[in-house]
Amino acid sequence: MQPEEFYTYQLSVFLVEDNATMRILTEKNLQHDFNRFVGNVQYRLQLHSFTTGEACLPHLDQKPDIIVLDYYLNEEDATAATGDVIFREIMKKNPQQRVVLFSGQEDGSIVNQLVREGLREYIIKDEEAYPQLKELLEELIAEKYQSFKDQG
Repeated sequence: MQPEEFYTYQLSVFLVEDNATMRILTEKNLQHDFNRFVGNVQYRLQLHSFTTGEACLPHLDQKPDIIVLDYYLNEEDATAATGDVIFREIMKKNPQQRVVLFSGQEDGSIVNQLVREGLREYIIKDEEAYPQLKELLEELIAEKYQSFKDQG
């Protein structure tokens, strides 16, 4: 009898969120949902959290799989740049970087402009926000490992 094969699916996430309660809740949920075994698959999450976009930018060379970016980032630091400014800086440094705007931003013109500039995902912070984020990350894991599998 052959031993069962185990697979490890790893995901690197940057969370840029200034609201301490939202940041801690999101961190705990992500750690719970993405650091576990399911059958013969181990999910491992590398999560790095930042309270401002400016704190995140110097770490882009780590090339996270995705950046979860809040729009309003000035709760702790009144001078902090907003998510649209940080998004543009991220795109300058790495135009291929996957970013999800995770915010209560309701101004459709801002979101539409960011989509024209390369934003692929937007999740409104409401009661369905975390399940949507979890689903997006699960899809990203599936894409990442399908690509790995296709390469041989």
